[in-house]
Amino acid sequence: MNLTIQKSLDTQGVKVDLDNDGTEQMVYHTIQVVSGIDVTHGGHAAAGTMLAYPQEINGNTQTSYVSLRATGLGSSTIKVISHSYDKTIYDSYMTRADDHWADLQERYSDEQLNAADTLGIDLGIENPPAHTETVSNELTLEFDDSRGTIQII
Repeated sequence: MNLTIQKSLDTQGVKVDLDNDGTEQMVYHTIQVVSGIDVTHGGHAAAGTMLAYPQEINGNTQTSYVSLRATGLGSSTIKVISHSYDKTIYDSYMTRADDHWADLQERYSDEQLNAADTLGIDLGIENPPAHTETVSNELTLEFDDSRGTIQII
Protein backbone atom coordinates (compact mmCIF):
# COMPACT_ATOMS: atom_id res chain seq x y z
CA MET A 1 0.00 0.00 0.00
CA ASN A 2 1.08 3.54 -0.75
CA LEU A 3 -0.04 6.65 1.15
CA THR A 4 0.22 10.17 -0.27
CA ILE A 5 -0.97 13.50 1.10
CA GLN A 6 -1.53 16.91 -0.40
CA LYS A 7 -2.77 20.24 0.94
CA SER A 8 -6.53 20.80 0.82
CA LEU A 9 -7.56 24.43 1.29
CA ASP A 10 -11.26 23.54 0.92
CA THR A 11 -11.16 21.27 3.97
CA GLN A 12 -8.39 23.12 5.84
CA GLY A 13 -6.39 19.94 6.06
CA VAL A 14 -4.85 17.31 3.86
CA LYS A 15 -6.23 14.97 1.23
CA VAL A 16 -5.01 11.44 2.01
CA ASP A 17 -4.92 8.85 -0.77
CA LEU A 18 -4.33 5.23 0.19
CA ASP A 19 -3.59 3.03 -2.81
CA ASN A 20 -4.32 -0.60 -2.02
CA ASP A 21 -4.84 -3.88 -3.85
CA GLY A 22 -8.57 -3.33 -4.33
CA THR A 23 -9.53 -4.81 -0.96
CA GLU A 24 -11.57 -2.25 0.97
CA GLN A 25 -9.81 -1.25 4.19
CA MET A 26 -10.99 0.16 7.50
CA VAL A 27 -8.51 3.00 7.98
CA TYR A 28 -7.51 5.12 10.95
CA HIS A 29 -5.25 8.14 10.53
CA THR A 30 -3.05 10.25 12.76
CA ILE A 31 -0.50 12.94 12.11
CA GLN A 32 3.14 13.26 13.01
CA VAL A 33 4.64 16.73 13.31
CA VAL A 34 8.14 16.43 11.83
CA SER A 35 9.09 20.07 12.50
CA GLY A 36 7.57 23.47 13.08
CA ILE A 37 4.53 24.59 15.02
CA ASP A 38 2.25 22.09 16.72
CA VAL A 39 -0.72 20.85 14.69
CA THR A 40 -3.77 18.87 15.82
CA HIS A 41 -6.28 16.97 13.72
CA GLY A 42 -9.96 16.06 13.69
CA GLY A 43 -11.14 18.64 16.19
CA HIS A 44 -8.07 19.04 18.40
CA ALA A 45 -6.83 15.44 18.64
CA ALA A 46 -3.13 15.39 19.43
CA ALA A 47 -0.58 13.99 17.01
CA GLY A 48 -0.42 10.25 17.61
CA THR A 49 -4.16 9.85 18.25
CA MET A 50 -5.76 7.54 15.69
CA LEU A 51 -9.11 8.70 14.27
CA ALA A 52 -11.40 7.34 11.56
CA TYR A 53 -12.32 9.81 8.82
CA PRO A 54 -15.04 9.38 6.17
CA GLN A 55 -13.66 7.79 3.02
CA GLU A 56 -14.38 7.83 -0.68
CA ILE A 57 -13.47 4.69 -2.59
CA ASN A 58 -12.54 4.84 -6.26
CA GLY A 59 -11.13 1.58 -7.59
CA ASN A 60 -7.91 0.87 -5.72
CA THR A 61 -7.77 4.26 -4.00
CA GLN A 62 -9.40 5.22 -0.71
CA THR A 63 -9.46 8.97 -0.08
CA SER A 64 -9.94 10.72 3.25
CA TYR A 65 -9.73 14.36 4.22
CA VAL A 66 -7.93 14.94 7.52
CA SER A 67 -8.78 18.30 9.08
CA LEU A 68 -5.93 20.20 10.74
CA ARG A 69 -5.52 23.05 13.20
CA ALA A 70 -2.34 24.87 14.10
CA THR A 71 -1.61 26.19 17.57
CA GLY A 72 0.06 29.27 16.15
CA LEU A 73 1.29 31.04 13.06
CA GLY A 74 4.08 29.78 10.85
CA SER A 75 4.94 26.54 9.14
CA SER A 76 4.73 22.91 10.10
CA THR A 77 5.97 19.82 8.31
CA ILE A 78 3.78 16.80 8.88
CA LYS A 79 3.29 13.20 7.84
CA VAL A 80 0.12 11.13 8.03
CA ILE A 81 0.34 7.65 9.53
CA SER A 82 -2.43 5.20 8.72
CA HIS A 83 -3.43 1.90 10.24
CA SER A 84 -5.38 -0.21 7.74
CA TYR A 85 -7.43 -3.31 8.43
CA ASP A 86 -9.09 -5.64 5.94
CA LYS A 87 -12.68 -4.37 6.25
CA THR A 88 -14.33 -7.82 6.25
CA ILE A 89 -12.05 -9.06 9.04
CA TYR A 90 -12.41 -5.79 10.98
CA ASP A 91 -16.22 -5.78 10.72
CA SER A 92 -16.34 -9.38 11.97
CA TYR A 93 -14.08 -8.46 14.90
CA MET A 94 -16.28 -5.44 15.78
CA THR A 95 -19.43 -7.60 15.73
CA ARG A 96 -17.83 -10.10 18.13
CA ALA A 97 -16.55 -7.26 20.34
CA ASP A 98 -20.00 -5.60 20.48
CA ASP A 99 -21.67 -8.92 21.36
CA HIS A 100 -19.05 -9.65 24.03
CA TRP A 101 -19.43 -6.17 25.55
CA ALA A 102 -23.24 -6.58 25.66
CA ASP A 103 -22.75 -9.88 27.54
CA LEU A 104 -20.40 -8.17 30.03
CA GLN A 105 -22.92 -5.38 30.59
CA GLU A 106 -25.57 -7.97 31.48
CA ARG A 107 -23.26 -9.62 34.06
CA TYR A 108 -21.59 -6.57 35.64
CA SER A 109 -22.56 -3.04 36.65
CA ASP A 110 -20.94 -0.01 35.02
CA GLU A 111 -18.99 0.58 38.25
CA GLN A 112 -17.63 -2.98 38.16
CA LEU A 113 -16.67 -2.71 34.49
CA ASN A 114 -14.89 0.62 35.08
CA ALA A 115 -12.92 -0.91 37.98
CA ALA A 116 -12.39 -4.35 36.39
CA ASP A 117 -8.59 -4.30 36.81
CA THR A 118 -8.82 -3.26 40.46
CA LEU A 119 -11.53 -5.86 41.17
CA GLY A 120 -9.68 -8.63 39.34
CA ILE A 121 -12.44 -9.11 36.77
CA ASP A 122 -11.13 -10.68 33.56
CA LEU A 123 -13.04 -8.97 30.76
CA GLY A 124 -11.73 -11.42 28.15
CA ILE A 125 -11.46 -8.71 25.51
CA GLU A 126 -10.18 -10.04 22.18
CA ASN A 127 -7.22 -8.21 20.67
CA PRO A 128 -8.02 -6.35 17.45
CA PRO A 129 -6.89 -7.85 14.15
CA ALA A 130 -3.45 -7.06 12.81
CA HIS A 131 -3.11 -3.80 10.90
CA THR A 132 -0.80 -2.50 8.22
CA GLU A 133 0.94 0.77 9.06
CA THR A 134 1.63 3.13 6.18
CA VAL A 135 3.46 6.47 6.41
CA SER A 136 2.96 9.30 3.92
CA ASN A 137 5.35 11.72 2.33
CA GLU A 138 6.26 14.86 4.29
CA LEU A 139 4.25 17.99 3.58
CA THR A 140 5.05 21.51 4.76
CA LEU A 141 2.03 23.70 5.48
CA GLU A 142 1.91 27.44 6.15
CA PHE A 143 -0.58 28.81 8.70
CA ASP A 144 -1.59 32.46 8.82
CA ASP A 145 -4.40 34.55 10.33
CA SER A 146 -4.92 37.07 7.51
CA ARG A 147 -8.61 36.03 7.28
CA GLY A 148 -9.27 36.53 10.99
CA THR A 149 -8.56 32.96 12.08
CA ILE A 150 -5.56 30.68 11.81
CA GLN A 151 -5.84 28.83 8.50
CA ILE A 152 -3.74 26.92 6.00
CA ILE A 153 -2.67 29.20 3.18
